Amino acid sequence: MVPRFTFGARTPGSTQRKRSNRRYQNSFPPALTTFCGEILPLAAKPYQRSAVAAESVDVLRERSNGSDLSRDVPFLCAWKSSCWTIALMQRHKLTGYVLPGMQQALIGKLEAFGLSAKEANLYVLLLKYGPKTTGELAKLLHSYRVDIYRVLETLAEKGMIEESVEKPTKYAAVAADAALAGAMMRHAYELRWMEENRDEVLELTKEYLSSDALADDLYTFKVIKGRSNTLAIMEQLVNAAESHIAFISSLVGISTLSSSGILEHCIEAAERGVRVRCVTEILPRNVSSAREALAGGIDVRHYDNYAGIRFLVADARESLTTITFDALRHGKDAGDTAFWTNSPEYAQYLEASFELLWDAATDATQRIEAVLADVDGARAKAAKNSP
Repeated sequence: MVPRFTFGARTPGSTQRKRSNRRYQNSFPPALTTFCGEILPLAAKPYQRSAVAAESVDVLRERSNGSDLSRDVPFLCAWKSSCWTIALMQRHKLTGYVLPGMQQALIGKLEAFGLSAKEANLYVLLLKYGPKTTGELAKLLHSYRVDIYRVLETLAEKGMIEESVEKPTKYAAVAADAALAGAMMRHAYELRWMEENRDEVLELTKEYLSSDALADDLYTFKVIKGRSNTLAIMEQLVNAAESHIAFISSLVGISTLSSSGILEHCIEAAERGVRVRCVTEILPRNVSSAREALAGGIDVRHYDNYAGIRFLVADARESLTTITFDALRHGKDAGDTAFWTNSPEYAQYLEASFELLWDAATDATQRIEAVLADVDGARAKAAKNSP
């Protein structure tokens, strides 16, 4: 049995631990039971116990000479926190025991080479006991496979272990000299990179701290729920716009903007010098809203069967993107959701998409004339066919 490491292990409950210890103690030879009674009381405080365990190994060897203790020798291991447990070691392998002090010293040194405590524990285990599968390691360390696998991944990235081609995959420790040489090379590369970029980082830090507009660099976002909240944010963007507004609306959306008053705010923005452009699909059901927008100074274009995202961008700084549009309900109870952000990068991306659509769209005036002509033709045909 391998000594248990502090590895996020699953420790048994107090009742189970007491029952297990009692079972082991009842199987001890009398000489060893006497020995435990002599040694264990010395470890009155938690920080003394590992030292007592290390010193006790030699005494165990002396007590076992010429007796039956060499057949079934239990000894102390897995010192953890403020409690101790007694476990059985492999028979006839007392000399294979690794002193806790020596092991902890090795792990501490490995941590100085960039390994975490868990990584160092696992590397030392593989280094001593040879290739193991994830399942075998989980049993040895009394841990979960997913935890073991995560640590193995990081060790592989750091070049400390190697994977076998066979299935199930076995993991083996790279020789200590090669592993430490690789760790030193990584640290040397990181040090060179820091030296090369030190001056640049200092210069950027100086410029950043001397800036007067630190708050303006903070870009945020939020999800707007409900049609009334979405229209309120849209109204704020339109009223705060200074140079230009661009938005893409659905077939039903432009009628909603007209009935909610947002289209009127867009017309007011156009009157104060803001360029307002809109792309939508013009059909008989929304011709009146499109004509209202055109009469108010808004540039409108038609695009057939548009199925992309719908959004509004103001001054290439703030944007509002529709996530869902509730076409079944109307008014403030509609379950619309939208995405707002003040990120200029995202606003510029939306504007670039708008420009592509704008160039491919057709003039709204021509589209309205064609739609009205189709409507008049349909009415004339219906009147002719009526009795």
